[in-house]
Amino acid sequence: MTKRNKSEFKCEVNLIGGSYDGKQFGIVSPSPKYLVLGMGLELYERQSPDIVIEATYRHTDNWDDYKKHLEEQVHKNQ
Repeated sequence: MTKRNKSEFKCEVNLIGGSYDGKQFGIVSPSPKYLVLGMGLELYERQSPDIVIEATYRHTDNWDDYKKHLEEQVHKNQ
């Protein structure tokens, strides 16, 4: 059995705009299309392809696209 390096599954996230402007952190890869932060008050949309290991997310107030995306994911997984 081989030991896997956790960093193999990590995506570095850079946030633009909103309360988290300029913040960076790591999440599991592939990164999701949207990030909801600030206890559900801040919405960020991925600007980079989901396969990159350094993803840029931009703050958005377009919650309608996010809700539509969630509905598509539910239908896709049924």
